[in-house]
Amino acid sequence: MDHNLLFGTIPKQLGSLRNLRVLDLGANRLAGPIPPELSGLNSVSVINLHSNGLTGNIPPQLGKLPNLVQLRLDRNRLKGSIPGGNATGFSPMADTGSTPHSGLCPSPRLSVADFSFNFLVGKIPICLKYLPRSSFQGNCFQDEYSIRQRAHQICAS
Repeated sequence: MDHNLLFGTIPKQLGSLRNLRVLDLGANRLAGPIPPELSGLNSVSVINLHSNGLTGNIPPQLGKLPNLVQLRLDRNRLKGSIPGGNATGFSPMADTGSTPHSGLCPSPRLSVADFSFNFLVGKIPICLKYLPRSSFQGNCFQDEYSIRQRAHQICAS
């Protein structure tokens, strides 16, 4: 569904598609928040929502997706912080067992992610610093790992 001029919001009912492996809604005209119900996509390995007009926060529930390898949220209007969770010694291939968690840090297979060109704030979670620094550019982060962030005037408004 990439580049199809889809508009409106992402239906939360998509989260009930338990066998869906790739959700590609990139480069459309979607708006509104990312539904937390997408955490029901147990088989999904790729979520691509880049280049839309999505707003709101990144749902921490996305970290519950056991097979998620790629997450592209770049070039939207997302705000807030990246939900890291409380795992500090995270590695993308670590076995997290069955402990309950919230946030992207415990995601056992996440190896590709892009959060660039949004309005995200705060600090980049330590557990995601294995990603290229360019995955975080064009936001409002205030941390030494950040490169090429938006001007303070844009972030303050």
